[in-house]
Amino acid sequence: MINHFITLLKIAIETEKKTVGKTLVSVLSFRKNEILFSFSNQQRFCVFLYPAKPIVFLEPESPVPTKNIASLFPEIHNRKLLSVSLHESDRILLLTLEGDFKIFVSLFSASSGITIIHDKTTIGAIKYEFNPLENTGAFRSPAEFCDNPEMLFPFIRFNPLLKAVFEGEEERLLTVIPDLQKTETYYKYSFRGKSVLSALPLPGVPVVATLNDSSRSIKYFVFDDLKSAQFVQEKKNSLNLIEGKIKRTESTLFQLQGYLEKNKDTGQLQQMADLLMAQPLPSLRGIAFIDLPNIFLPESTLLHIPLNPELTLAQNASDYYRKTRNFKAIHDEKAFLLQNKKKENAQLNDLLLEIAGCTSLQELNTVRKRNTGLFSEIRTGGQVQSEPFHRIQSKFGYELFIGKHAKGNDFLLNSVAKKNDIWFHVRGDSGSHVILPFSKKEFPGKDMLAEAASFAAYFSGQRKSEWVPVSYTQAKYVRKVKGGAPGSVIIDREELIFVKPASPPKSPVVTG
Repeated sequence: MINHFITLLKIAIETEKKTVGKTLVSVLSFRKNEILFSFSNQQRFCVFLYPAKPIVFLEPESPVPTKNIASLFPEIHNRKLLSVSLHESDRILLLTLEGDFKIFVSLFSASSGITIIHDKTTIGAIKYEFNPLENTGAFRSPAEFCDNPEMLFPFIRFNPLLKAVFEGEEERLLTVIPDLQKTETYYKYSFRGKSVLSALPLPGVPVVATLNDSSRSIKYFVFDDLKSAQFVQEKKNSLNLIEGKIKRTESTLFQLQGYLEKNKDTGQLQQMADLLMAQPLPSLRGIAFIDLPNIFLPESTLLHIPLNPELTLAQNASDYYRKTRNFKAIHDEKAFLLQNKKKENAQLNDLLLEIAGCTSLQELNTVRKRNTGLFSEIRTGGQVQSEPFHRIQSKFGYELFIGKHAKGNDFLLNSVAKKNDIWFHVRGDSGSHVILPFSKKEFPGKDMLAEAASFAAYFSGQRKSEWVPVSYTQAKYVRKVKGGAPGSVIIDREELIFVKPASPPKSPVVTG
């Protein structure tokens, strides 16, 4: 969402005005990807690290749930905020606290993150870790950018709306930059068929809405955008589901119609049986067929009747009577099924039109609730089937996987882990499987192994122990116990490492 530098500058201005000189009271997280920095004046600096739409904003402090709260980075609690600054060329905010503590908030979509540094040493990170020593460029105060607006000219070309308004006329930007400091208003525009939130009033561009809730407006704009994207995706999923059912129904209709057309005459079998029963030698056997005048037709033609030589004519007649009954029963059943399928096909097509006409998630959910059986393959309420494991970003730059429960452990071993990946599990107790993806044949370094093992110890029955033994080996040496309970395995080769349990940067709750 923070898709251009000028919006982030406005947020930095607001944050500086309301929080500099105030004490950081707490850093909390009670939802995945949402981190809340609360200050002594009841202002809260919020960082939402959504992979597709990372945002930051300031809002008045409000109550948080009393359960499932994680208190983060105790080292920086009760420290005064000294300054807020912004990287001169990247979307990175820097909050400097007393005691030489620095909070870097980087907003690069999937590479967004929070990094805490004290005296040039990283003491904590969430998701992407920012290393100031590897990044060139200075951090400048918001006032420096506003006093020198020409510093913002290069950022125009990175945002389509700003580019359309200001490219070639950059000097016009000088007339609107002062508004960044004067007002906390944000503007909603419609640009190329999409809603766009801007920190600037844009000359010549019609305003759809003016939002006066300071940078908190970004939160609601993003939530609305996410709901809209969710509706579009769920509507697409629903249409695809019903279209698939229609195709399968039409295939069944085609098969039923073909069968009934091919086998529409059940009367001839009955005629064969009747003609055989009328013969003067009912005990005659040993012949493979017989041609008899068909007295049931106005023109008496010969009817060729295949026979079973091992049966008498009467027994063959009895067999034809049986076939007639069976054929008629099957024929009637398929005719009945055909009518039901035609009705079902018509209902599905009506439902498809109804879904296509939905304009909101509420309407779509009403339709799906009314047809619950058809939508059993889709979870309603905007939820997507989550992975049975957690993805954790290591401080070494790789991503590792932690099973959420016993079935998740099985899934990791059977469907995720490759043969050379490193598998971890606490020794002699229940816990999560941890997978460290590793394509090389040799093992990773000791520090990498220790980090993954510490997570395996943390998500185990020995979480509160001081030192925990953790088994590790390559995934190719771990196999499922045949017929065993979910998560039970046999290890053909293993190494042992003793570690202290440690929570990952963002601590998922293990349910198994």
